[in-house]
Amino acid sequence: MTDEIDTPTAKDLDKASFTDDSIMPFGKYRGQKMHQLEDDYLYWLFNEPWLSSSFPAIYDYCEARLEGYSEESKEDYYEVMVNDSYIWSG
Repeated sequence: MTDEIDTPTAKDLDKASFTDDSIMPFGKYRGQKMHQLEDDYLYWLFNEPWLSSSFPAIYDYCEARLEGYSEESKEDYYEVMVNDSYIWSG
């Protein structure tokens, strides 16, 4: 028995619907429940151009969860990203 988490393929995720108890299948927060992810991270992820086509179920989850995400929170997010040099280039 291993402690590794099986990462579903994009095809598998296309059929799934994500809830707060679903497990994040990739990235920095792989293995954590979706409700544990910060809104700022979901906002960043939601705005990545590849998410809606590659992982539509995660895109839908982000859209639903961020429905009440305030403009002030968005501004705080970008200020932190710029001031702390978290913006990725490439």
